[in-house]
Amino acid sequence: MKLDRINSLTGIRAIAMLTVFCSHLSYLAATPLQGLYSLIDNGRLGVNFFLVLSGFALSFGYSNTLNAKSIKRDVSFIKKRISKIYIPYLITMLLAIPLYILREDVLNIKLLLVRLIINIGMVQSAIPFVKYSTSINEVSWFISTVFIIYLFTPSILRLNNKATKHFTLLKLVFFIFVVLGIYCCFYMVVRQIEYVRFSDRWLSIIYINPIIRIFPFLLGIIGYNIYCLQGNFRIKSSSFVEVLGMAAFVLWWILADKTGFPTVVTECIDMLISMLVILAFAFSNRGIVSGLLSKEKMLILGNMSLDFYLLHYLVIKYGMLTVKHVGLDKGVAVLPVTILFFAISLCGACMIHYFAKWLLLALGQKNRHF
Repeated sequence: MKLDRINSLTGIRAIAMLTVFCSHLSYLAATPLQGLYSLIDNGRLGVNFFLVLSGFALSFGYSNTLNAKSIKRDVSFIKKRISKIYIPYLITMLLAIPLYILREDVLNIKLLLVRLIINIGMVQSAIPFVKYSTSINEVSWFISTVFIIYLFTPSILRLNNKATKHFTLLKLVFFIFVVLGIYCCFYMVVRQIEYVRFSDRWLSIIYINPIIRIFPFLLGIIGYNIYCLQGNFRIKSSSFVEVLGMAAFVLWWILADKTGFPTVVTECIDMLISMLVILAFAFSNRGIVSGLLSKEKMLILGNMSLDFYLLHYLVIKYGMLTVKHVGLDKGVAVLPVTILFFAISLCGACMIHYFAKWLLLALGQKNRHF
């Protein structure tokens, strides 16, 4: 019997949130803690985890409601998902404008206005020119990508429902490798376009574009199909499997860029590990780790992960501008400064999260999983 909600997956979002935070502590590389940073700078891989989890969670919550084609229902779905991400996105974009201006050697007002319009529309990640694909808040490219994927999600879920009615587990496993194979082909073709013919498009397609980033989302949907197919299956040794899953997640996070694999292979392995970890917790029979991840505080942190993601990078960048003037960015002081950055990011994310929740309620929109 399918559960109403898998709380441990909300809690694990808090862990993924922490990995992304760690990946942006680049200033540690110039301090005595550079050895520590070399272990934690792969947290950027948490982005793939978020996308796989999004595919799984949206399938889990909405697949049954999107069986019949209905424009009204599709619009309602998109509106609900966008309203949840847009308020924090807009607040942090406004907070990022001074940092953006400080970062520019020569401020081009016209270009800034064009970028602002594109960013307000949340479509920057789909523009294949770095001149216009730049996010005002650098990390918000991810929200732009998610926004564009959301627009197609009702159609994707409806197609998935039709295509997988008679699928077996073996066919789903085969389909995983088909998706990864197509991803590799897309990756290599786009890489050629980006780095050979249009070298000025650095990171504007490969890293941020929805054409590439939709593949981990699709793997999340396949993971949901596997979950549904297995029905009442539950892992007996849940605690062991959960610990093993988290260990694999952390170990891969630490070692990914040290394996020597080509980037496309690294990304494929990352997506697969993300899906397997999610399935381990989905099939868990309430092990020790899922019990901890399902605690109320972890659920709160998991629900605030988006707000934290959007804010933490600004806190780090503004913080480094401040501490450089008072000499706190060297030596032993760097650790308490980092803890301070994390605390400010967490408190700020909490404020933004509950303000957005209050605003949506005031506008008459309810979201029970906010």
